[in-house]
Amino acid sequence: PTVTAVNVPENTTWNELNAALRERGMVVGGSYGPLHEKVFRLGHMGSQANMELMNKALDVLQEVVK
Repeated sequence: PTVTAVNVPENTTWNELNAALRERGMVVGGSYGPLHEKVFRLGHMGSQANMELMNKALDVLQEVVK
């Protein structure tokens, strides 16, 4: 696996979530087709295949999504 798809929380929109993550220095991928604005993708391959980085990403997500 190289990415994990995550549902955009019901209490926000993709654009709001993406902006809040970027304000904190985190960039995630949106989606296309039927899942457009419904899920986002967390990459974890190559240099991102690092548990410390994934834990930081999860901390940022926890801070943003309440």
